[in-house]
Amino acid sequence: MPYSQFIQFILSYGIDIQLLFQQLFANYISSFFALDVVVPAIVLVVFIFAEGKRLGMQNLWLPLVATFTVGFHWVCLYSFI
Repeated sequence: MPYSQFIQFILSYGIDIQLLFQQLFANYISSFFALDVVVPAIVLVVFIFAEGKRLGMQNLWLPLVATFTVGFHWVCLYSFI
């Protein structure tokens, strides 16, 4: 469902990154939701690279792709199964 809103934005304004961030942080509540998603995603990406390098894992791009398409909650959940 969140992608439906993103697709509407892209259809309306095209790929305008500056406008995306202006609207994303337009007020306190939207900033709260944006940071609630962005900060854990950044932490997860750092964790993926740090642990992946430490353990000698291959194909670290797979959890990165999943993080930015499916969502980091699913990546975290299935990383521990």
